[in-house]
Amino acid sequence: MILRLAKKSDVDFYYKLVNNSSVRLNSINKDKIQFSEHKKWFYSKVKSEDSLLFVLKNENELVGQIRFDKVYNSWEIDYSISDLYRGEGYGYQILLKGIFEVYYRVNSKVNFTGKVLEANKISAKIFQRIGFELSKFEIINNDKLLIYSLEHKPITNILLSSRNWNYSILKRIKSKLKGSNWLYCNNKTEFSKIYLDVVKPSKVFIPHWSYIIPENIYMNFQCIVFHMTDLPFGRGGSPLQNLIERGYKETKISALRVSRGIDTGPIYFKKNLSLHGTAQEIYLRASQVVKDMIIYIEENEIQPIEQEGLSVDFSRRTPEMSSLEGVDDFEKLYDYIRMLDADGYPKAYIENENFRFEFTRATIKTDKSIIADVRIIKK
Repeated sequence: MILRLAKKSDVDFYYKLVNNSSVRLNSINKDKIQFSEHKKWFYSKVKSEDSLLFVLKNENELVGQIRFDKVYNSWEIDYSISDLYRGEGYGYQILLKGIFEVYYRVNSKVNFTGKVLEANKISAKIFQRIGFELSKFEIINNDKLLIYSLEHKPITNILLSSRNWNYSILKRIKSKLKGSNWLYCNNKTEFSKIYLDVVKPSKVFIPHWSYIIPENIYMNFQCIVFHMTDLPFGRGGSPLQNLIERGYKETKISALRVSRGIDTGPIYFKKNLSLHGTAQEIYLRASQVVKDMIIYIEENEIQPIEQEGLSVDFSRRTPEMSSLEGVDDFEKLYDYIRMLDADGYPKAYIENENFRFEFTRATIKTDKSIIADVRIIKK
């Protein structure tokens, strides 16, 4: 996705967006805009030194627009996404990318204001997610207008995770570390050297990430990953599943600095973690442990030390390895089901020629039986 400055030739795209029924519904002025009026307004905005207009573009077409108007000491934001691309996270992307563009182009202290109708809960949530705070509200034409503000302050840290359950710990971290300014990122495309050069974080904390961190990032920024094994034991992919498959009942979470090798970097410290319950329960429990570890690292000047001991590497599991075919041990069957029972993971399954049976929420009983939910999918 590319964010570029709007051009005069984008006038029709802006006009189509501004008269979209959802956009009009979420605007103070709900009347349809006439093209002659819009064209005059648009051309004046493109030329104005007090306005910055951008469009978000994918490989084939324009996805949305965002506009920043300088009003006194703040930049007021207006953005909208085409119907075809709503509900896919583009609102968050265009707002975040747009703010970084203004930071880059203005190159001075910048404050932002976002005005959202109370009924537009999705947009309000996007502003809050980026760090905007509700400053006041106004009543206009019987509509309640929420006014969010984002004051310029340097970004302290980034929380990077491909699993949304880690977003919940960010609020607790902020409340504990007063005065710090955090960003949450869960997008592989957005997490780039260019992104970090604009944000300039002190640290990047990574509770859960399924991708390789590029060298030009970890060599220039302090990236701290949290790995669910007692390193150097258990380097590599799918640590939780590999541990349970090997019969482990508990483990340690290792906080380490990202380096060239996979999970080979120096260790800050470790904390214990129980492997009881489903994978989802374990991940949620781990996120709370990681939260405490992040706070401890921030409150104490810890220097990581090189790993010591015998290295054991884990292999990343594939979806085909979720099959229960050939599992003949009762305890192992239960472990297979629970270790894959988390959002975004391929569930344990069996199949025949016509159906696939996926198992979740397994409970082992004293009479040596297992009760579980089954999802049946016709092939």
